[in-house]
Amino acid sequence: MLARLARLGLIAGLIALVVLPGVAAAQTATKMTFTFGPGRNATQAGTVTLEPMGAQTKVTIDVASGGAGVSQPAHIHTGACPGVGAVAFPLTNVVDGKSETTVNVTAAQIMATAHSINIHRSTTEAAVFTACADLPLVAATLPRTGGAPLALYGLLAVGIAGIGFALRRRSA
Repeated sequence: MLARLARLGLIAGLIALVVLPGVAAAQTATKMTFTFGPGRNATQAGTVTLEPMGAQTKVTIDVASGGAGVSQPAHIHTGACPGVGAVAFPLTNVVDGKSETTVNVTAAQIMATAHSINIHRSTTEAAVFTACADLPLVAATLPRTGGAPLALYGLLAVGIAGIGFALRRRSA
């Protein structure tokens, strides 16, 4: 009877070791990439990527350069292009077509209401919008994040106990 329990514990442990990484991978949120359309005053082609990172979101901008060394302000605004609303979240200025910022808000929260990302020509010409990307309302379709369900941790604990019991029986 004890040998049978040891085998069951070993099997449960192996199942948990195989299943747990798959569950964690399935619940990892994915990056979402959007294309910049023309701003109100000019066209600066490129993309913006939102990468969920728990309670934060990494925003990566990759656009055609606005000029060598030119610092272009970028923001997440309320509202849609081209008539964007107030600045909701400031982003790191775009320099040579690149910007990366981590904002303290989830991607689901950003996309729960109408938002857009806007790039300005320069710090001195902030009223000139060169690119705008609408962020569609997709909060309901974002993947769930988080760890494995509690039952799987219980299965892992039972499996480890079974492995320990089986090893102890062999050495006795």
